[in-house]
Amino acid sequence: MATAARDRLARTLRGEAQAAFSVELTAKTNDLNLEVEGLGHVKFPATPAKARKLLGLGQPARFGRGEKTVTDPEVRDTWEIPKHLVRAQWNDATLKDILATVKEEPGLPNAAELTADLHSLLVYEQNQHFLAHQDPRKKTRWSARWWSPCRPAAPAAN
Repeated sequence: MATAARDRLARTLRGEAQAAFSVELTAKTNDLNLEVEGLGHVKFPATPAKARKLLGLGQPARFGRGEKTVTDPEVRDTWEIPKHLVRAQWNDATLKDILATVKEEPGLPNAAELTADLHSLLVYEQNQHFLAHQDPRKKTRWSARWWSPCRPAAPAAN
């Protein structure tokens, strides 16, 4: 049974419940179909060869600093594959479950409608990073960042 946002807030303020400020979920690798122009289908975990090809399609990742969009590897050291090269399609049932959980866990109103929109594909090499930060809004009604790290495949035995 869905709980009204004001009821969840009241319980939280009374110390009877806690609201989440982030949500962590795990999906099966075959729940996401990822196609990258110039590379084709990307299966998870990515093989080292596919990961190198992805890196070749990338550019240093940008981030927002005030009103500006900048690159600074001291802050964000990773590769970004532009949105126009990426097609991501989730399994409909999985995406529905994910969005419902992302809405429920932090106590968003039941009437809130969430959608998933791809911004770009980030590819992290070993020891690359993105320092703690607050994301700027990407759209007028934008409210969250979806981050989906994927581990590379183990190197093949010789």
